[in-house]
Amino acid sequence: MIMLGLIGAVCTVYGQDKEPGIKGMNAPQWHVEKWIDGEGNPMEIDRTQYNGRVVYILCFQYGNPKCHEKSFPAMKEVYAAYKDNPNVKFLAIQTVLDRHEFNSMDKLVKTQNKHDLHIPFGHDIGGKHTKGKPFTMLDYKFNEVPWVIIISKDENVLFNGRYISGEDGKLVIKKELRGW
Repeated sequence: MIMLGLIGAVCTVYGQDKEPGIKGMNAPQWHVEKWIDGEGNPMEIDRTQYNGRVVYILCFQYGNPKCHEKSFPAMKEVYAAYKDNPNVKFLAIQTVLDRHEFNSMDKLVKTQNKHDLHIPFGHDIGGKHTKGKPFTMLDYKFNEVPWVIIISKDENVLFNGRYISGEDGKLVIKKELRGW
């Protein structure tokens, strides 16, 4: 019994039972190679372009119903509240973990149109050294979609979780903007 208790304590100390995500930490650089703008045209994005702004990111897969039924509507609610605020930016990243043929680049424009979201969309398939896992999933430490990331104007991760309601998303951003 004592040995099992010690093992449990060691696992807790070394973070084995931590929830996924990096909330409270500095937001890593994005390694998404392919982006389209709000009209579906190729573009380049670097996280530093968004420094000093609050950034709301929805990570999704085209074939995941939860993304389309819950997370995109929640994002649209937050977007409607802040789309005219130059200090808040919105992005969606298709984090392709599996079914690459289904979660392809052409699905980005389809998703933009389906949800009437004319914001940048990225396509993250990872790289050779990531063993098929998208860079965003590795950098922000999550394993499933939908996943929402909200980054502060100071480049810290305010929210990093499976789902956030539109109301809660607006509240997180409102609290962050209070200082402006």
